[in-house]
Amino acid sequence: MGDSRYYSPEQFFSIIVFTALIIMLTISFMLSIYKVERYKKTILTTSGMLGLSILSSFIAMVAHRPTDVFNFQALSVAFLIIYILLLFIFFTLDYMKNRDCSMLIIFSTLFFIPTVGFIVNPGIKSFLYPLFVANSIVLSNKFVKYRVSSSVFSDVKKLMLDYVFIIGTSGEVIYESDKISASTIFKKLKRIDVNHIESIFCKPILTRNTFGKQFIKLEGDELFYFQYHIKEIFDKEKLAGYILTFTDITELIAMLDELRDKQTELATINRELIKTKEIVYAIEREKEIENLFDDIVGTQHQAMQELKSNIEKLNITDENFIPEIEKLIFVAKANLKDVRNVVTAYSSYYEGGYDD
Repeated sequence: MGDSRYYSPEQFFSIIVFTALIIMLTISFMLSIYKVERYKKTILTTSGMLGLSILSSFIAMVAHRPTDVFNFQALSVAFLIIYILLLFIFFTLDYMKNRDCSMLIIFSTLFFIPTVGFIVNPGIKSFLYPLFVANSIVLSNKFVKYRVSSSVFSDVKKLMLDYVFIIGTSGEVIYESDKISASTIFKKLKRIDVNHIESIFCKPILTRNTFGKQFIKLEGDELFYFQYHIKEIFDKEKLAGYILTFTDITELIAMLDELRDKQTELATINRELIKTKEIVYAIEREKEIENLFDDIVGTQHQAMQELKSNIEKLNITDENFIPEIEKLIFVAKANLKDVRNVVTAYSSYYEGGYDD
């Protein structure tokens, strides 16, 4: 194995690769703390198997006893096989379902060539480590985009009042908010068709479009109203997925219904007030007319009494008797004409109604 103070090129290269892998695992671990639970264990487990394989191989290189060399080489091979199997189980099957043929070619190149090379000549596996690392990065690339966004989700999702789905272009559910997980309104689905959102709900729904807004009515043991919105996500002008948001507006609809009922009650009260106002006006009008006629009758009675008194004062033998009688009659007729004019004017005013 040579002097322990120095390393062969293969040993030195293994140290560099192992150090890079440790850095990658450390960063991956720190980022995975903020990741969704769905992918945390799979990424760490797979990367850990690769690290253990490289570490075992390095120990076999620097070991002195042949038994230790053999044991650690066998252990390295075992960890490498486990890594390949986990990589295929965790990432490959799901990955190939959602990528086109070009990505499948990349997968084949980075996965099968290193495997065949290791089987043909295990001694060259140190130089194939970068291919395995690249393979891990490529195959887990579909999860990298969640590292930043999930850190945001982990802090914000507890404050989120809406029901939110994030789905891929093929309809696979990438993320769902905590409210959806805790709700019994929505089905537990792995795929969603954005053109048939009714399939998301556990019970039948009614949809309508009002003022450019999409609304949903869900009837059951409880009545729910939702406003929903579908937003497309683009990555460099290429459709990458959808954000499907459902906002619970049940309380708002209840307030609007209550407001509508209050408006109906207010309209009824206004109609009753108008009727009451008309009745009160009619009564007041009758009182005014009655007072007017009482005043007219009183005034006319006084005028007739004065006319009678003036006539009684005249002497029939007086030569001015006839002119005085005519004068008194003229005054009485003038008073009567004034009374008739007043009655006609007031009758015309009151019978014409009122202007409110």
